[in-house]
Amino acid sequence: MVVFAAFIAFGIVCAIAAWFVLREAAKQAIEPRPPTYSMDEAYDWVVANLDDAVASTLTPEEVRAILKYQIDFFGRQGVTQNGTTPNLATKFANKVNVGINGSGTEQNLAPAAHRLRVPQAVR
Repeated sequence: MVVFAAFIAFGIVCAIAAWFVLREAAKQAIEPRPPTYSMDEAYDWVVANLDDAVASTLTPEEVRAILKYQIDFFGRQGVTQNGTTPNLATKFANKVNVGINGSGTEQNLAPAAHRLRVPQAVR
């Protein structure tokens, strides 16, 4: 009886946790969080932490351009979206070979079937 009560309690705890996770996921799907960084704060941090030798060779415009390129790169990699929701269908299609690439016929098993044929004796 104690084991049964423990399973029921565990199930209730899991159901409550799942409800909270799904609720927060639905909130994020409707309205994503705003970005957690600003370009000005990033610029200030980079300038404060740059080595003197590097800082003497870069202009403020170049530092801002490097930061912009880095944020664009992260956005393309899916690391940060800066408050926007990624287009998952496009990302999937770019990473996966979808379909038969216009050949009109599928030949997925043809190479395997060719390899499985009994070899003919060499004369």
